[in-house]
Amino acid sequence: MKQKILSLLLFGLLGITTALAQEREITGKVTDNTGAGLPGAAVIIENTTTGTSTDDNGMYKIKASTGTVLVFTMVGYPEKKVTVGASNVIDITLEEGKYLDEVQVSSYRAMEREKFVGAITTINTKVMEQVPIASFDQVLQGRAAGLMVSASSGRPGAPANVRIRGVGTISSSTEPLYVLDGVPIAAQDFATLNPNDFETINVLKDASATSVYGSRGANGVILITTKKGKVGATKVTYRAQYGVSTRTTNRFGMMNTAEKIRFERLLFDQGTTYGKVGNILNSGGTPEENEAEIAKLATVNTDWTKLIFRAGQQESHELNFSGGSEKVRFYVAGNFRREEGIVILTNLDRYTLRTNLEFSATQKLKVGVNATVGTNKESQILETGNNLNNPVLYAFTGSPYNSPFNPDGSYSPNDVNDYEVNLYQAMHESKRYPNQVKLVGNIYLEYEVPRIKGLIFKTTVGIDYTRDEQNSIITPQSFNQGGLALGSGRLIRGNFREQSFINYNTLRYNRNFGDRHTLSAIIGNELIQRYYFQSQGVGFGLNPQLSFPVTTNGITGTQLTNSETRNALASYFLDIAYSLDNKYNLTVSGRRDGSSRFGLNKRFAYFYSIGAAWNMHNEAFYQNITFLSNNVSSANLRASYGTSGNQEPSSNTSDGDNFRS
Repeated sequence: MKQKILSLLLFGLLGITTALAQEREITGKVTDNTGAGLPGAAVIIENTTTGTSTDDNGMYKIKASTGTVLVFTMVGYPEKKVTVGASNVIDITLEEGKYLDEVQVSSYRAMEREKFVGAITTINTKVMEQVPIASFDQVLQGRAAGLMVSASSGRPGAPANVRIRGVGTISSSTEPLYVLDGVPIAAQDFATLNPNDFETINVLKDASATSVYGSRGANGVILITTKKGKVGATKVTYRAQYGVSTRTTNRFGMMNTAEKIRFERLLFDQGTTYGKVGNILNSGGTPEENEAEIAKLATVNTDWTKLIFRAGQQESHELNFSGGSEKVRFYVAGNFRREEGIVILTNLDRYTLRTNLEFSATQKLKVGVNATVGTNKESQILETGNNLNNPVLYAFTGSPYNSPFNPDGSYSPNDVNDYEVNLYQAMHESKRYPNQVKLVGNIYLEYEVPRIKGLIFKTTVGIDYTRDEQNSIITPQSFNQGGLALGSGRLIRGNFREQSFINYNTLRYNRNFGDRHTLSAIIGNELIQRYYFQSQGVGFGLNPQLSFPVTTNGITGTQLTNSETRNALASYFLDIAYSLDNKYNLTVSGRRDGSSRFGLNKRFAYFYSIGAAWNMHNEAFYQNITFLSNNVSSANLRASYGTSGNQEPSSNTSDGDNFRS
């Protein structure tokens, strides 16, 4: 009996030793079809959470035993599985010819580009990470055909004017619809978001692409998806950036004092009284007295551009963590950015934190959270159009014989009739300090319906919350920038709050029938509720020693305004796409919008589109034309017709102190 037990024990130990001996280190390189290494590719042992990722050269190391299946994945490439055999070296090529090229064609789904009929442009976010601009919409400039971006202001974080294929409306907002991870957001809020958190950006242009957004798609749609964690070891990235910005070089020269005096003398000789020299010569004094006054002017030579402009500085620090397993994936990023504008007294400080989590509870159930919170603090000057009150314009129109300071160091006086406006003083005495806090995110659940292959249900709940605060002050000593009597002063304090709640539910069906037919369909509903609240107090007659309205020079007054707005949108939509042989594509969509912004008798509106595309580059005759196939990788012919609308009010404001529209 003892001998039998001993033999069994020895056999068991031998089996364990053999199993341990089979586990060994596997090394290799993951490349694309050009032979270049692919960094960040995930290498996972199938049906486990054990894995690693490739280094900057595409190399990897992992311990595995014979018969183990290694799964190689890379964003944008189809996964590849390899069974470990006798060799300790396994090199893998992810073929670029089979690149999935999947794009987010709406908030509700993604599909392969070749099977999408609408006009869409994908913007490379890797290039955008190197652009030192605080507001994301300004970074879009020059990135897509048909997308026009122009800066509305030079201050840090200012939103840009964005147009997709021109102006799509007359009396309503001309801004495109921005959608971040399925949640609509406003362009004014980009200063509180970190563009480096964005993974993909797709610009939808034509009716076939935008009609699924119905009453919000007339000006085009810009879809943004943020970065997600990838299967593999935790990756830590720190990015720092520092830069200096300067204004563009003038292609003209401004007059100095001597030239300006000669110019005003010449005008006076021609019968036109202009400027201080003209006023002096026309004052009735003796020639000696006039020349003595002009000689005093000649002793001053002010370059207003050097006083108002400066070399701006930008500083940014970012730290992010990403990684995960087949069960849980995460991306967490924090960012701090400080920016000085090229105009004095304009600054921006921004802090953002993003967290994206994705959890696969089962093979059919997936839950995710995408959320970002940010805050920014700004220092702004008051810009009031193309007149003497605009510091940027005044930098070039201010007379060089005027000085911002008296000999004792105090500010020089203001005399509009004498063309002596001290806007340098006004910039320091009139300031605006807006602050913003923003939260945008969603929670979603995705479930693959059993027994119906390709049918997926998804429900998403999202929120967009923004709180703005503003303090704007014009001191009694300041030059008149707000239509005020000199010496009165003005203080504005305002609070704005906007919150939007969104919920959409979809059923998606994707199925390949044989090798030739592909059918993709989605049906869903969307509910959006928005709430706006604005409170603003304006006080006149300020004591320069205090920060609240009191009596000064007999001028008093207080204005309090409050506004509150609610609106809602309820929608139902259907989108069907069919592809034959990956050559002939057809898309049909429809949407029914019910909006509280519509008239009582026209509460609902219907939108639709139909489109077709022919991928000529997949035809045999095209491949046989060597000149075309070697030089033009993609050629398609498409046509579409559809309707879209615009329910957003105009965003134009008439006063620089209206801090939210």
